[in-house]
Amino acid sequence: QANARASAAKNGLANMVKECIVRDADNKTTVFSDAQSTKGNYSGYTLKKWEGTLKYKDSCYSGEATAAKSTESDFFIEMDTSSGEVLKTCSDDTAPGCDLGSDGKAKIW
Repeated sequence: QANARASAAKNGLANMVKECIVRDADNKTTVFSDAQSTKGNYSGYTLKKWEGTLKYKDSCYSGEATAAKSTESDFFIEMDTSSGEVLKTCSDDTAPGCDLGSDGKAKIW
């Protein structure tokens, strides 16, 4: 169950960024609530705004999926709009859906 919950939350975050890219290309606003995926029901997770390392205040280019259970990881996503690079990080590499990066330090998904 934990794997399925984590997967759904991560898909919701990825879809949010994709929706944001499309909205931006259509010259529409890109605030967090503009992405329909932010309104989804993700069992065991809540999607919310996240400033991230790029300091987006209210943007669908960055978000956080917060786990209801302390034994599950939180997931974060942000896209650098100038380079197109997408950063996908998480809080607990021992929890389903979160891994340790090749550097042995970064927690990624």
